Amino acid sequence: MPFTHPAPDWNAQGAEPPESLRTNGWQINQKPPADYFNWFFYNSAKAIIELQLEAINIDQKGVPDGLATLGADGKVPASQLNVSAPPDASTTVKGVVQLSNSTTSTSEALAATPKAVKDAKDGLSAQIGILSGDLSTHTTNTSNPHSVTKTQVGLGSVENYAVATQAEAQAGTVTNKYMTPQRTKQAIDSQTGDRSTLNTTAKTTLVAAINELFTFANDGKTKWSSVIGSPLVSTDTFAQMETKTQTIKNTLAANLTAKGQSSVGTETLTALVNKVASIATTPSAGDFLYTSKPTGSVRNTSMVKLGGDTTIKYTGVARIRFKFRTGGVGTSFARVYRNGVPYGTQRSTSNTTDVTFTEDLSFNAGDVIALWGASPSSTDYIFGGNLEVLGSIGPWAT
Repeated sequence: MPFTHPAPDWNAQGAEPPESLRTNGWQINQKPPADYFNWFFYNSAKAIIELQLEAINIDQKGVPDGLATLGADGKVPASQLNVSAPPDASTTVKGVVQLSNSTTSTSEALAATPKAVKDAKDGLSAQIGILSGDLSTHTTNTSNPHSVTKTQVGLGSVENYAVATQAEAQAGTVTNKYMTPQRTKQAIDSQTGDRSTLNTTAKTTLVAAINELFTFANDGKTKWSSVIGSPLVSTDTFAQMETKTQTIKNTLAANLTAKGQSSVGTETLTALVNKVASIATTPSAGDFLYTSKPTGSVRNTSMVKLGGDTTIKYTGVARIRFKFRTGGVGTSFARVYRNGVPYGTQRSTSNTTDVTFTEDLSFNAGDVIALWGASPSSTDYIFGGNLEVLGSIGPWAT
């Protein structure tokens, strides 16, 4: 029967209360806002309307076009099902079919039982046994039971050649012999050699042996380029690697020669590397000129500076070389000063042409040296030449 009470009609949507209020409910002395009531009434009215629209009337249970009910056996009674008896089956219509044990029937309306299928199978197996025996007898008959002629199988086009001997197969010159697989292998082995004597691990085929050699060579290039480093790369050919390695040796030999170790690129790499240990790394006196500072001329009988300062960069022994001459009658004097204090041996000359003096002196890094000199008289000059610093490594001074 239909619903007796209409659903309430409430269209004021209001506002949804917060989750905290919907969870905890109204509290004592709390005044509900009208929007919250409107929201509750509006949604309740809509829910009741949905229930009335979607609900099925109880009068529609168990009736045609209504809602089916289950019987005591838990199934829908046939009285509530609008179905009719199926038709007889045929090759074009699905339906009820009758079973048959016949193995000779040609009916298209009967269905075979398992017994009929087994009987048919047993009969077929017996026939197959008979045919199998006949076939075996036929296939073992080598007396040409079909009387096939040579012409019928095309033997007239086949040469009646013998099989080649091993020597003939390996020589590969005769044209009137057949090759068996054995002779073919013997001919190939004679051309490629005995693979068992290969120095490779892989010996079964030439391809495997060649691939092993390629892998070995490629690994060698990779390790070579890895040890030497740039400019060698693993993709270089051996010729490229040789050229690049020789260039490295030539460069190393040139650098060693510049450091006082006579070398050439044709020496072994080990010999060149061993020479590195012989390169002088401690500053010492030598004949390699590192700096030269010009000096001037003065007329002063007391020692005065003749030129600019030179700063020593290393701690060690350096070779100092300078020259000077007198400009008149008498003797002029010159001496190396270190940090403004007399240091070298005082030198003298009465020559009016330059005289060169050399001495090896010890210095500390940061020492400042200069050439000082004195003239024969206040009216005569002393003329100084360049103050030079020489050593074994450098630059010794600036």
